[in-house]
Amino acid sequence: MEKGRQNITITVEGIPLPMTVADATEEEVFRKAATEVQSRLRFLRTTYPGLPSNTYYYSMAMLLTAVDKIKMSMNVDNSPIFDTLNDLQNEIDGAIASSRKKK
Repeated sequence: MEKGRQNITITVEGIPLPMTVADATEEEVFRKAATEVQSRLRFLRTTYPGLPSNTYYYSMAMLLTAVDKIKMSMNVDNSPIFDTLNDLQNEIDGAIASSRKKK
């Protein structure tokens, strides 16, 4: 196992899902995702009680999808974009003001 990586087991639907994560942050993401998957499965089971049971595959697919979603939401930082847009707006306003003064 690579340095810093750790083996964990996430349980979804009573099924242990062993995996290796990079660090505690990634472990937290997987654990939150497992909670989300469990909630979705409860909803689906209640809403559609007659669905066939391929729990392992459904659980793992949903877990991976939720992990991707949570990782993306944790990594989004739009402040540099807004800072750049603000700087550009200030430059445009300055250029307009400067051109008006020359007229």
